[in-house]
Amino acid sequence: MTHAIRQTSQALCKLAPLLPPQLMGEALSLVRKITSRYYRYEAINGLAPYLPAELMGEALDIVGPLHGDNRIRVLITLIPRLPAELLKKALAVVPENNQNSQNWMDLLTALGVHQSSKKQHDSLAKALSAVQTIWEK
Repeated sequence: MTHAIRQTSQALCKLAPLLPPQLMGEALSLVRKITSRYYRYEAINGLAPYLPAELMGEALDIVGPLHGDNRIRVLITLIPRLPAELLKKALAVVPENNQNSQNWMDLLTALGVHQSSKKQHDSLAKALSAVQTIWEK
């Protein structure tokens, strides 16, 4: 079974740039069937750059149960492309602060670019604080 899961994930990643938008919903349905967290992460991360706006909410539903850096990596890919009405949903699945992670800083930067100037300032201040924490260690 693990072999089939890995092959499904890898096939979705290879197909992603070739799939027309009308088939992406079916691809996301396949991602939901992947039981391994790692291979689910791999598949959604491979599809994320090619998803049409109308499927971004469903993608965020898939991202939510992922853990740690895997969730952060997919969010980094999704956030710059999210419609404004989904930004709040994306913020709800941002994992707890992990200031030791380069991925965490990349996520804060992606959020900062996509937010209003006040929220952008707050996100970038957190990113700068994370850099300072790493420097002090």
